[in-house]
Amino acid sequence: PPTQKRRYMDLTNSQLDNSYLRALQRYSRVLIQRNHLLRLIRDGTSRQEELIFWDNQLIEDGCYILLQRRNVIAKLADLARIAYSELSGESETMDLVYTPNISDPIDGYGLDLFATREVFRSQLKENLEREISQGITITGPHRDDLLFMVDNKNMGVYGSRGQQRTVAAALKFAEANLIVKQTGQTPVLLFDDILSELDKTRRERILSSTSSNQQTLFTTTDIDRMDDKFLSTSS
Repeated sequence: PPTQKRRYMDLTNSQLDNSYLRALQRYSRVLIQRNHLLRLIRDGTSRQEELIFWDNQLIEDGCYILLQRRNVIAKLADLARIAYSELSGESETMDLVYTPNISDPIDGYGLDLFATREVFRSQLKENLEREISQGITITGPHRDDLLFMVDNKNMGVYGSRGQQRTVAAALKFAEANLIVKQTGQTPVLLFDDILSELDKTRRERILSSTSSNQQTLFTTTDIDRMDDKFLSTSS
């Protein structure tokens, strides 16, 4: 579900950027306060003008979150595309599609902070009556989504179990690669029963893709799924 995909984006970004984590924490607090104020306005005990302060805070941190997500997902997509191609034997093409709740500014200035702020502010005004009626904020990165595509098909809807597990493995290899590139630190990889529902060829490719200088942990309920050569060189 989108909630879990946003959590994935947040965890990945937080490992790469401490400022992202702080912006996310502030955004969450502001969102709670703004939702409370929307309900008070709906009940007639507060005025719309009181939203100005919270809107400004929501826009400031929300835009940072949005732009960082887009930046990191673009890098992850390139790395995951390569990893998936290797795991699938170049028979399929994977892509990550970030779908922000805030529309891209016109004229292609999607990465421009000022333009994104203005679009965010415009959408808040456009959705204001609906938000007051519902008592919740429906505009912002807390409504973003992330699509996992293989050969232009949404794996969340049309993917086989084998394709979905290959996507998951490609994502983890891509994420580890990005962390090394940006932080210089090598993370520990954990694959929880990733080999089940994969054919022999894809299992072997996943095992052979593990780096000798990266600690990788596999869990499995069937040791026979592990390649003999891999087992002989593992501890």
